[in-house]
Amino acid sequence: MKEGNNQLPNLRVFKVVGIYNSGIQEFDASYIIGDIRHLQRINKWQVDQVGAFEVFVDDFTQIKAKGEEVYEQTNSTLDTQTIAEKYYYIFEWLQLFDFNIIVILIVMIAVATINMVVALLVLILERTQMIGILKALGANNWTIRKCFFTMRFTS
Repeated sequence: MKEGNNQLPNLRVFKVVGIYNSGIQEFDASYIIGDIRHLQRINKWQVDQVGAFEVFVDDFTQIKAKGEEVYEQTNSTLDTQTIAEKYYYIFEWLQLFDFNIIVILIVMIAVATINMVVALLVLILERTQMIGILKALGANNWTIRKCFFTMRFTS
């Protein structure tokens, strides 16, 4: 066995100062937050070399166009992915969630409308006897309307 071929792994001892829990197990198992200079030394990279980089955009609707622009401007040996391509399942889940919100809102509006119609119908049916008595006493329609507008009814 030659001594020159035995290479020990590039070991570093780090101190863990905090644990971040994102709630998504895939992220928590794959990522650490640390200084890039340590990673460059471990991988024997130059100062200007990185494993990946992120581009942040202000308008999320432009993410596909920006992703294509970054792809066109990077070296052919590198791969680019937008976050929507990398984590497509999360964005599909969010679209399903948006659809559910629309369905819930439609159901809530329908229930509220039915409740208002029923409440008005009950109010009118409850006062039918009073309207009949007022008509029998000789009240005209305007007087009856005034009673409904000005009086507060107690149930």
